[in-house]
Amino acid sequence: MKKRRKLFLIPLILCLSMLFSAGSVFAAEMTESELEIVNLSIDSFLKNVLSMTDEQLEEMSSYDDVYADVAEKVREARKDTGALIDIKSVTSEIGEHAVTATAQCDFEKLDAEVVVYLTTDATEITNMVINVDYPLSTKMGQAVSNFAIGVIIVFVILLFLAFIISLFKYLNPDARKKKAAQKKAAQSGQERPAGVKTAEVNAQAQAAVQQPAAAANAAEQKDDLEIVAVIAAAIAAAEADLGPSSGDGYVVRSIRKLSGNWKRA
Repeated sequence: MKKRRKLFLIPLILCLSMLFSAGSVFAAEMTESELEIVNLSIDSFLKNVLSMTDEQLEEMSSYDDVYADVAEKVREARKDTGALIDIKSVTSEIGEHAVTATAQCDFEKLDAEVVVYLTTDATEITNMVINVDYPLSTKMGQAVSNFAIGVIIVFVILLFLAFIISLFKYLNPDARKKKAAQKKAAQSGQERPAGVKTAEVNAQAQAAVQQPAAAANAAEQKDDLEIVAVIAAAIAAAEADLGPSSGDGYVVRSIRKLSGNWKRA
């Protein structure tokens, strides 16, 4: 078993050793020839890794955590892409924190873009990403699926919030009792007999009609009292003008309103 494991890892080890030996002489800024060496190393590395069987990938997983992650990504992508046919091109770019190598790969089912991230001196692989080129129908299906999942999550959260809000009534018993009393009063008002309701309506209507008439009568009585006071004052003034020789004077026995108005008086 150990011999088989070594045979599985020989291509990978050779590829990595070539990459590391080339990267050990790289300067801070790589030249085009040095980038070409990186491209060749990545091409060889991907051809070995993407062509491995599941058993070989399992053996590579025990080599390092980074390569265990690489092996897992290769296994997952192979379900959609199938086996590797060829690597069309590899290009590398020098970034501030890493060297990025991008490879365009042909597979049996779906093509993919493989991006390998290296340290700034290109001596160690830090990560690898496989971007499968899915057809438009597959992308639309994934979008619809993501949308449906999002809508379901939103409705579940809303239902949960509604349930939480419904529990607030148990936090304030006084308000709950007050609401129950108001509801009971409203129900008792609705249950009163129709005759009682009609009598109340009639009484309210009659009171509304009588209020203007009562106000008019009160105003008329006030005017009459003012006129009586004026007449009495006029008689008193006339007696004063006649003097003491006028005898016993006048005595007002009664005052009555004529059929017309007070102007005639």
